[in-house]
Amino acid sequence: MKQYLKPKAAIVILMLAYASGVANYGYASSQNSRGPQGTPPPEAITACEGKNAGDTISFKGHKGENLEATCKEIEGQLAAVPDNAPRKE
Repeated sequence: MKQYLKPKAAIVILMLAYASGVANYGYASSQNSRGPQGTPPPEAITACEGKNAGDTISFKGHKGENLEATCKEIEGQLAAVPDNAPRKE
């Protein structure tokens, strides 16, 4: 009887570890492109320093890519929003 419980317990432990890893992977990837607490990333804020809302700019994104963007006010801060960014509706 004890031999039957060992594989079953191992399967449950592996399933829990897998679920935990998947949940953490999704959370980490969503945090990479945003600043703390869901604010715009620091490079987007820095890119609009000294600019006005509506100004178009180019800047390097967090992966080092060149982005064409427009400065927009987001949560009380001026930040660069890439022209190809998905729209929130």
